[in-house]
Amino acid sequence: MSSNQGCDRGNAAHLVRDMVELAGAKPSDSVTIIGCGHIDLLLELAARGFRDVTCRRLAGGPTGEQPADIVVAPAINEKQLAEILPRLSRAMRADGALLIGTAERSLPFSQPTYDFLAEHGFAIARVAPSDGRAVLCCRKYAAWQAQAA
Repeated sequence: MSSNQGCDRGNAAHLVRDMVELAGAKPSDSVTIIGCGHIDLLLELAARGFRDVTCRRLAGGPTGEQPADIVVAPAINEKQLAEILPRLSRAMRADGALLIGTAERSLPFSQPTYDFLAEHGFAIARVAPSDGRAVLCCRKYAAWQAQAA
């Protein structure tokens, strides 16, 4: 899955499974999906009982909405992440989770990206390589957010 592709139904099912396992997602959580072309992910979340799901363009961002419990970026590259991370951070509640999906078996992100995540108040919670891709789960920590500000 490249940054221009959406999730197909199979990838969407795996990503939702990973979201539940890695982030402890529950149907009562609010979820924001970042990027276009992820209708299968939206449908999979609805099929699993998630009712508060919002989709946002990569370049856009939530305005005037309640912060999400979980933000999912199913197909994002390192450059895009650096450009939108501050906006993603504002779109999440203080202890929210950020899930980043890739098409690679190992994460293509470099150490500077992990450092950049930490500088913006995110801790790497778990990485799950599976099904021909990897999912990175980050947790937002309020104390780190304050230091990053």
